[in-house]
Amino acid sequence: MSKTNGKLVLQIAKASRIYVGGLCQALALERAEVVYRGKELEVQELVAAQDLTDIEYSLHPAIRNLLGERSNLLIYAMLA
Repeated sequence: MSKTNGKLVLQIAKASRIYVGGLCQALALERAEVVYRGKELEVQELVAAQDLTDIEYSLHPAIRNLLGERSNLLIYAMLA
Protein backbone atom coordinates (compact mmCIF):
# COMPACT_ATOMS: atom_id res chain seq x y z
CA MET A 1 0.00 0.00 0.00
CA SER A 2 1.30 3.43 -0.88
CA LYS A 3 2.02 5.97 1.83
CA THR A 4 -0.88 8.15 0.67
CA ASN A 5 -3.33 5.24 0.59
CA GLY A 6 -2.15 4.31 4.08
CA LYS A 7 -2.92 7.84 5.26
CA LEU A 8 -6.35 7.60 3.63
CA VAL A 9 -7.16 4.34 5.44
CA LEU A 10 -5.79 5.85 8.67
CA GLN A 11 -8.14 8.85 8.40
CA ILE A 12 -11.10 6.57 7.66
CA ALA A 13 -10.28 4.35 10.65
CA LYS A 14 -9.81 7.41 12.85
CA ALA A 15 -13.19 8.87 11.88
CA SER A 16 -15.10 5.57 11.54
CA ARG A 17 -17.14 7.16 8.73
CA ILE A 18 -16.02 10.17 6.74
CA TYR A 19 -17.16 11.96 3.61
CA VAL A 20 -14.82 12.57 0.70
CA GLY A 21 -14.69 16.30 1.51
CA GLY A 22 -13.36 15.58 4.98
CA LEU A 23 -10.68 13.34 3.51
CA CYS A 24 -9.71 16.06 1.04
CA GLN A 25 -9.23 18.52 3.89
CA ALA A 26 -7.41 16.08 6.17
CA LEU A 27 -4.97 14.94 3.48
CA ALA A 28 -4.74 18.13 1.38
CA LEU A 29 -5.69 16.18 -1.76
CA GLU A 30 -7.99 17.06 -4.63
CA ARG A 31 -11.40 15.38 -4.67
CA ALA A 32 -10.64 13.42 -7.86
CA GLU A 33 -7.53 11.89 -6.29
CA VAL A 34 -9.37 10.91 -3.09
CA VAL A 35 -12.18 9.30 -5.12
CA TYR A 36 -9.66 7.45 -7.34
CA ARG A 37 -7.69 6.18 -4.35
CA GLY A 38 -10.91 5.28 -2.56
CA LYS A 39 -11.95 3.12 -5.50
CA GLU A 40 -8.56 1.37 -5.43
CA LEU A 41 -8.93 0.66 -1.72
CA GLU A 42 -12.50 -0.52 -2.22
CA VAL A 43 -11.36 -3.08 -4.83
CA GLN A 44 -8.76 -4.28 -2.30
CA GLU A 45 -11.61 -4.63 0.25
CA LEU A 46 -9.96 -2.23 2.69
CA VAL A 47 -12.67 0.42 2.63
CA ALA A 48 -16.32 0.61 1.67
CA ALA A 49 -17.86 3.57 -0.15
CA GLN A 50 -21.49 4.58 0.05
CA ASP A 51 -23.12 7.15 -2.19
CA LEU A 52 -25.22 9.27 0.14
CA THR A 53 -25.39 13.06 -0.22
CA ASP A 54 -21.70 12.61 -1.04
CA ILE A 55 -19.38 9.60 -1.02
CA GLU A 56 -18.96 8.29 2.53
CA TYR A 57 -16.08 5.96 3.35
CA SER A 58 -15.73 3.44 6.15
CA LEU A 59 -13.63 0.35 6.72
CA HIS A 60 -14.72 -2.55 4.55
CA PRO A 61 -17.10 -5.03 6.26
CA ALA A 62 -14.58 -7.84 5.68
CA ILE A 63 -12.01 -5.93 7.77
CA ARG A 64 -14.58 -5.31 10.50
CA ASN A 65 -15.60 -8.99 10.50
CA LEU A 66 -11.98 -10.11 10.68
CA LEU A 67 -10.85 -7.69 13.39
CA GLY A 68 -14.09 -7.30 15.34
CA GLU A 69 -15.82 -4.31 16.84
CA ARG A 70 -12.54 -2.52 17.61
CA SER A 71 -11.31 -2.77 14.03
CA ASN A 72 -11.08 1.03 13.67
CA LEU A 73 -8.80 1.27 16.68
CA LEU A 74 -6.63 -1.64 15.53
CA ILE A 75 -6.20 -0.21 12.03
CA TYR A 76 -5.47 3.22 13.48
CA ALA A 77 -2.83 1.77 15.83
CA MET A 78 -1.20 -0.20 13.01
CA LEU A 79 -0.98 2.74 10.61
CA ALA A 80 -0.32 5.65 12.99
